[in-house]
Amino acid sequence: IEEFKKFLAANETQPFPPSPAVAYALGQALRADGHAAEAVPHLRRGFDAGIELPRGGLDFPLALRAAGDDAGALAAIRRLPPPESDPDAS
Repeated sequence: IEEFKKFLAANETQPFPPSPAVAYALGQALRADGHAAEAVPHLRRGFDAGIELPRGGLDFPLALRAAGDDAGALAAIRRLPPPESDPDAS
């Protein structure tokens, strides 16, 4: 987290994170470090771009929930694609 913050400070004129995948990874790190509210915009950018979908994507609604946005968390969960069927599960 501290390295990301140092990068931000050193590159204020550059868009950060440079891609939705990096934004999502930063959001995951922030959420894991207990900074859910700070993670939300980064996770949202990645989530909206389809990062970690369809297998993952729960980091975004979990961060919203931890930040106190239950309605937003539920809306994000509803946007997740249905789980893929496992042909061997029958």
